Amino acid sequence: MIRPPRTWSPEQNDRRVVFAVGDRATLFTESAAFQVTRHGPPVWKVVLPIGGHALIRPEGGRTVAAPGLLVPPRLVHTCAATSAYAALFIEPWLIPPGPGPVRLDVGTVRRLLAALGPVGVCGPAAAPHPDAAYDELVALTGRPLALDTRVTHALRETADAGVARSSPRAPRNSSRPTRARTPGGS
Repeated sequence: MIRPPRTWSPEQNDRRVVFAVGDRATLFTESAAFQVTRHGPPVWKVVLPIGGHALIRPEGGRTVAAPGLLVPPRLVHTCAATSAYAALFIEPWLIPPGPGPVRLDVGTVRRLLAALGPVGVCGPAAAPHPDAAYDELVALTGRPLALDTRVTHALRETADAGVARSSPRAPRNSSRPTRARTPGGS
């Protein structure tokens, strides 16, 4: 089987973007400043400007500027980067819940960018390491909380029961054979 590429890097009109997929994080970078309109993604977002600042304005709140930002899932906001930037997107269960947004200092931003691999003024190299940046972020946020094993078991059993209910078969305690119904007949 041929594996699909895990990194794409198109260029157009002196703008370069990199999109990379890791096992625990997805990365998007852009070689110039950018701003996005109101949105509330269902994942954690880490905004890492390369030499500039990240600006966020939560819905109904004031604009906050910082060298980098950690934005919690479902926070409705607008966001901008004043320079080239990298943005990591991480599933909500892979980082412990916390208040948001969290300002990241210059040292933290540099460590996260360094974990991605070589970074220049245009962004990370063509083969970045989003999972290495995730590992560095977990050093800051801590490991996610483990799901109670009873909840895991209940979810598994519920899913299995849903599959069993939807599959056609005879009732378990029936001693009589079931008779197939024919369309229009009994």
